Amino acid sequence: MKGRGLIVVKIGTNGLMRNGRMDQRIFNRLARQIHWLRTQGYYVVVVSSGGIRAGREALAHIVDQGFINLADLQDDEIAATGARHLLNHWGRALRPYGRDVPQIWPIHSQLRGYIGRHLRARIMHCLECGLIPIINEYDIVSKAEIDAMKVGGENDHLAERVAMLLKASSILFLTTCGGVYTTNPHHDEQAQRYLEVDWRNIEDLKVDDDTSSDGHGGMLPKLKAALTCARRGMRVAIASPLERNVITRFVQGKEVGTAIGTRTRL
Repeated sequence: MKGRGLIVVKIGTNGLMRNGRMDQRIFNRLARQIHWLRTQGYYVVVVSSGGIRAGREALAHIVDQGFINLADLQDDEIAATGARHLLNHWGRALRPYGRDVPQIWPIHSQLRGYIGRHLRARIMHCLECGLIPIINEYDIVSKAEIDAMKVGGENDHLAERVAMLLKASSILFLTTCGGVYTTNPHHDEQAQRYLEVDWRNIEDLKVDDDTSSDGHGGMLPKLKAALTCARRGMRVAIASPLERNVITRFVQGKEVGTAIGTRTRL
């Protein structure tokens, strides 16, 4: 790898939304930071949720024509429909910087063995050519894999697996809650955000978990994925996509959200 380091950025569905809809301005803000990091010699891979939400929004425009009943479709079918629309959001955001976005839609079993090695080689070559890979789970296929093999099926785990496959130097989980709190901030106004939590004791944290409205997210899977990545020597943090210049500041070593480190502090 010729770059200064490889960063995986994982962003959840709600982090890409404002006022109940996907917001192109959020994609644009993140794209600006990603492009800047590429100009500084870093490689950036994005693991993006949002397929189901993008599918629902796209289908809502044609449901009124009477050919489609959205209620008849399962989430994985909606996600399959939304895949190109999600990719279009990222493409529009990065196009002003002369960059494009290859679609990498794997299932978990493809992240190991010969196929995993081939996938890693192709992603790395895309990065070397200046592209920004956008990775999401191939929902309509992975659902069968999940049912048959009991494989975890959410994008936090996918981001963890991708980071390990690519031997990433760091990984940033972007989520609307903005970090790890002493109690659930949605239910407790006195909740305090940790500046850092010790990865060696992370399993002892009491987490009041909330799942997202469009997937299997929440804080618990992020902490599990963060723990695995920290054990592998990666720099890890959980932060808000709305935090100012959150990606660039994270890469520069500045404090964002909650760092997964070697001590616990508020």
